[in-house]
Amino acid sequence: MNCPTDNSIHRKIWDGQILLRISLDSTDWDALASKNASGALPPVPEPLFIHARRCSYFPFIAKDVRKYFVEQCKLSVVADDVEIWYDFLGSPLKWHYPIGVLYDIYTSSPSSSAPSSHPPVPWPVTVHFRDFPATKLIRVHSSGLLDAPHDFFMSTQKEADHLRNGNINKLMALPKEDQSSLWSALVSNNQERFFEVYRHLAGLDSDIPPKHVPLRIYVGSTVVLQEPIAPFDSSAQPITLYQCLQSSLPNMFPSAELESSSNPNEIRSSAVPDVIVHGLKVELTTPLLWLSRHASHSDGFLHMVVCVDDTSRPS
Repeated sequence: MNCPTDNSIHRKIWDGQILLRISLDSTDWDALASKNASGALPPVPEPLFIHARRCSYFPFIAKDVRKYFVEQCKLSVVADDVEIWYDFLGSPLKWHYPIGVLYDIYTSSPSSSAPSSHPPVPWPVTVHFRDFPATKLIRVHSSGLLDAPHDFFMSTQKEADHLRNGNINKLMALPKEDQSSLWSALVSNNQERFFEVYRHLAGLDSDIPPKHVPLRIYVGSTVVLQEPIAPFDSSAQPITLYQCLQSSLPNMFPSAELESSSNPNEIRSSAVPDVIVHGLKVELTTPLLWLSRHASHSDGFLHMVVCVDDTSRPS
């Protein structure tokens, strides 16, 4: 049951980036900009362009965002960086989701509010320095910008460890230095150090399969609740991506489609939704364990976006 991993895939996924086009909210500019000598507001500043890593989080770029809009564009902001938030076409973006996951959620589905059927490049997002939407986003009660993201990240690692092993003993047995390195290596973009720890934690080279595969399935921006998915069936055969989705979303991925098709291309051409992982359409016959060991995010979870229109969403 060994599932060897390809380190070159890990490198390509780690290096994946998204070009962000960050514009300042116009009402923020009206309220916070300094007027000129004649009493008029200067023009709204040009957008800031940033290459953000797919596996990173929006708090990682807050320093650059503040430097541009507050220091260079002279915006009068006294709030802490934890009050900074972003939206895409009016939808607040969850700061505890990886940026790549957010991009896939909001730009991959036909039902998204993206103006084109193709994901936008650069991705236009709006930054806000006021009016934090506490009913839609988790408010950070910490003076340290990265304290809360760190806590969420480690909590997710514990959840992933529990799904893989039935407990969190493997994570807790790591030396404190290694536990800290998971986060610090992600922040500092040190892929080599990250995988020194994560490879052992996730059992990437182990002959022993995990009990369950840590995964998140999104239909639109909604996370689908699902039972834990084992990587092998009762006959010790690898579970495919289609079988996983059929278990979690049977109305969208009916078993009849799988049973009647022995050709991967037939499944692809049938009337089932596309599935996006790291911005790419994934073949539905891909073994789930292989996909998990190669395409999971740094938080230990495999994040998958099911592309549907509004009429296809599960009730």
